[in-house]
Amino acid sequence: MGHKDVVALLLTKSYAFNVKDRFGRTPLWWARRTGYSEIADLLLQKCKEKGIIVQEGDLPTAMTLVPSDNSSRWCDVCVLGISERDAFYYCGVCGHGNFDICKECFAMKAHCLNESHTLVQN
Repeated sequence: MGHKDVVALLLTKSYAFNVKDRFGRTPLWWARRTGYSEIADLLLQKCKEKGIIVQEGDLPTAMTLVPSDNSSRWCDVCVLGISERDAFYYCGVCGHGNFDICKECFAMKAHCLNESHTLVQN
């Protein structure tokens, strides 16, 4: 059984497919953000069945994961890779000055471990 099959099964058993996390992200948002287009399609179909309107502007574009090695960065909020060519924000205090936030998470008002810290754009 693959990811799509598991999600399809869960959708027949659960009504919590549209729950939001602290930053307002839904399973559909996560499926799109992590590039699981088949799962995103299943979730979109479920929204349609339940009469939930999804605005395309509220969803991220599908992303390609960046390998996490010593030379790459990842977002400390969504834990996805940040490409060298992408803008990001960082806290110079949290994580020993290495708390990075991708532009998508920053746009959703994500912050470091202390909201009084100032985030700097790189």
